[in-house]
Amino acid sequence: MGRLPMLRLACWLLGALVVAPAIAQSAAVPKTTFWPKKIVNFSNGKPLLGLPDGSMGPAHCSPEGTTFLDFYMETKTHEAPELYSVSPSGEVKHLLRTLPKDSTSISVRDFFAAEHTLVTLIKVEKRDDPNSEDSRVETSYFLSLSDHDGDGGKLLELDLKFRPLKIAMLQSEEFIVLGWDDTNLVPVLALLKEDGTLRRFMDLDNRKYDGARELHEAYTSLKEAASAPATKAVMRSLESAKFVPYGKQVLLSQPGSALPVVVLSALGEESSVPLHLPAGFLLHDLLVSDARSSWVVRAQAAEDFQKLATDQVVENPRQRVFEMSSTNGSLIREFLFDKPHPMALTCAAHYTLSAIFNEPIPDASRTDAGASDKAAKAAEPATQLVISTISR
Repeated sequence: MGRLPMLRLACWLLGALVVAPAIAQSAAVPKTTFWPKKIVNFSNGKPLLGLPDGSMGPAHCSPEGTTFLDFYMETKTHEAPELYSVSPSGEVKHLLRTLPKDSTSISVRDFFAAEHTLVTLIKVEKRDDPNSEDSRVETSYFLSLSDHDGDGGKLLELDLKFRPLKIAMLQSEEFIVLGWDDTNLVPVLALLKEDGTLRRFMDLDNRKYDGARELHEAYTSLKEAASAPATKAVMRSLESAKFVPYGKQVLLSQPGSALPVVVLSALGEESSVPLHLPAGFLLHDLLVSDARSSWVVRAQAAEDFQKLATDQVVENPRQRVFEMSSTNGSLIREFLFDKPHPMALTCAAHYTLSAIFNEPIPDASRTDAGASDKAAKAAEPATQLVISTISR
């Protein structure tokens, strides 16, 4: 019963790059060589006190503008990261997730901040013998739920016939999950009930396309390009796909591609919007913004996606931030930053832009006046993590 929707979704992921020009022509979106630019300056940053030392994961934004951050601790390599919330005013809270017990390893696969609920997709591995790397591993998936303060936590175990990769929650409290069928090597999109059980598979665009060049280049290294099967690029791209809350709906976007943004509800795909980004740039992500308003889109140079696939790391990727029409994907204007790097942006709720970044502490230095010249030259101003929110 679910095979046809899965094959249709596979066609969507593999082919939308080819059809994007046709969609653009049918929508009659004029080509724009020049567009308005707005210089934005993040100032009056509010210090963030109470965040731990550790590796900070990607930021997630809720519809009301709160940023959620995962911190990975070096001493807790087999445990879930620590979750913190940061309000636009700089208030920091440590939130506790409800986690499964008796596991060998717990990892967070995805996170979604709905209007009232936080949803974490958790992968759990349990070995028959925790002390032996050769023992059998049992893998299971859970949804950890709580309110925005981390209270009222509960755990839902998922029993799905595919591997869940991405999760979203609708206002109806149903879930949308994007996953991968390891048997048929095709993507899966499904609607889950409030208790986490399968309600039905969801269908996306069933048009067939011939190729997906950008996806292959963004998610397959140069060394793999000649031999890697098409499914490898699709699988990797699904792991980077992003769900974004959008009022009663949810947006599904695919970084590193020219795929259109898909607008989803409990009924399935309601529309798809191709983004008309400047040549040489691909979608990086959509910042959470207000439903039915314009979208704030972070784009990245296509070459940097390829470099990431090949080298596993890119320092200071070339990124640009645009305001785009949520109706036809046309470019409205570009935001130019004096500071910080566009990577620091976390949210665009309520017609604002929020960013979290390191800022020098006034009148502070890591060296004293008696330090040697060599030490003084090597010294950098002491910094602190701040959040700044400005109108857009």
